[in-house]
Order: sequence, then C-alpha cells, then structure tokens
Amino acid sequence: MPNRKNPEPNKRHPIFPAKRPNQSIPETMSQPQTFETVLATLRSESSFHEHLSRHREGDVNDLIESTDFEDFVQNRSDLEEIIEASGGEGYDFEIEVLSFGPIFWVRAPEFDDIGYFTSLEDALWHAREFYEPYIETLAALRESEEEE
Repeated sequence: MPNRKNPEPNKRHPIFPAKRPNQSIPETMSQPQTFETVLATLRSESSFHEHLSRHREGDVNDLIESTDFEDFVQNRSDLEEIIEASGGEGYDFEIEVLSFGPIFWVRAPEFDDIGYFTSLEDALWHAREFYEPYIETLAALRESEEEE
C-alpha cells in the first residue's frame, strides 16, 4: 500500500497548460521506460542507494540484483498525485502517480502500468495524456450533474 503524500484528487500541476488537440510528447519529456532500463540508469547513483538503504538493512546490491526488486520498490512506494477519472456513470476510478526515490510510475485499476520515469513531471504528463479520455469523461459527467 503506497504512502499517501498528497491525497488531493486532480490537483492542478503547473506543467499542464490547456491541452491542445493532437499534442505530441514535448522534447523535454522522456518516453516510458522498462523497470530494467530505469534501474540501469539509477544503479550507479548514490542517492538511489541511500534511498534503498533507508528501506532495507544490509547489502542493497543483492536486493537490486534479485528478481523481487521491482515488487520491493512498488510495495514501498509513495503516492505523489491522484488524478480522478471515469469509464462512464458509476465507473469512477483513481489514477495514481507513485514514486520510490527517483523512480516514478503510473497505476490505475484495470489497466497495465504505462512504464517507469525518472521525473515526476514525465510521469504526470504521460498519465494525463494516456488516460485523457477517462479524465474528460469524468469532467463531462460532473458538468452535466452541475447543470441538473
């Protein structure tokens, strides 16, 4: 169960201006990566090893090399942001942007994770982009409720 740092749903993040149609990935954003790719990037960073050592005693290199490492990271994650969405009336759900030190990823019920990121901004941008139809559905449902 992730630690809830910021439980406020749909907190506007400054990197999200009004969306433009057919918006492509900005040059400053990275593509989603596999866990192994992110791990290879972070393996030599001392800040990553320091973060790991706060969660586990002993040699963290053994943990990094184990097949259980991805589960270890996900089970000790922190919740960075919640984005509310809906698959239609009565099917609301939360999209969670999670982190473990410098690793970020996006989780939503009934969907596969969309990959790993090395910045919160990249993870948030991809979450909003990937789940945009569901975020817009919820906005439309709320707007129609307000009109009634």
